[in-house]
Amino acid sequence: VLDQAGQVAALNDAWRAGRGTLGYHHAAIEVGADYLVACDRATDPDAAVACTVAAGIRDVIAGRKSECQFEYSCPSPGDERAVAFRATPVMLAGGPGAVVAYLPVDSAGHAEDRPRVSARSRALAQSTLQVGDWLIRSGMAPYFSDEMFRLHNLDSSAAGADGPAGPAVETFLRQIHSDDRDRVRATGERFLQQGPGSITCVYRTDPSAGPVRMLEARATTAGEAADDHGEWHGTVLDVTEREQQAAETRQQHKMDSVGRLAGWRNRARL
Repeated sequence: VLDQAGQVAALNDAWRAGRGTLGYHHAAIEVGADYLVACDRATDPDAAVACTVAAGIRDVIAGRKSECQFEYSCPSPGDERAVAFRATPVMLAGGPGAVVAYLPVDSAGHAEDRPRVSARSRALAQSTLQVGDWLIRSGMAPYFSDEMFRLHNLDSSAAGADGPAGPAVETFLRQIHSDDRDRVRATGERFLQQGPGSITCVYRTDPSAGPVRMLEARATTAGEAADDHGEWHGTVLDVTEREQQAAETRQQHKMDSVGRLAGWRNRARL
């Protein structure tokens, strides 16, 4: 997982175990390393691929692409093998980032396991980071990630009734706090009708549906408008803890101010 600046925010054990087969520039990559700079500085024999990878990741983080994927021949120590690269957007606490996956392609070029493995890695990353994503394309049912269902206290097993993954609009809105529901509806309608752009919206989930969460939704548009065969992609981040900490900080500042005021009054009496 990469943050907005291209630094590594998280790695899984499978990546650490297999990075030696991905190209020489991966050898020293650990959490905190600047992955994009490592790609930019890669030298032969994998410099060209590394630069392409970096460009694709930058496009995903910037919102210019909803995903980037391709296969390449990787000159790793001892042999040469085919690798499938894929980058998809994710929203982190500090802003947009990317989930990056590298999957080996066998000698026969079989790809049957790639979607399954990629989906599993993506679901694990989203669950760990408490961020979900959704996608809408003109003329198609919406897509919701598993974490989107969980964050909104929705049952993903019933999604087939409304589409391949996403719930119907009214089903989704019922999971939002009644005090925030109209605002979220209006924001969503306005967003779907606008041209290329982005929005941010913070709202609470309905207490009757499950745990109340404070969620921050961000979305971007690709295409001119809803009738222009556009594409809308968004992420939803659980900011409950962040908002609670901010409220506690504001309360502490208020108490400190009251204490200082009381001290001034006492000194004035003296």
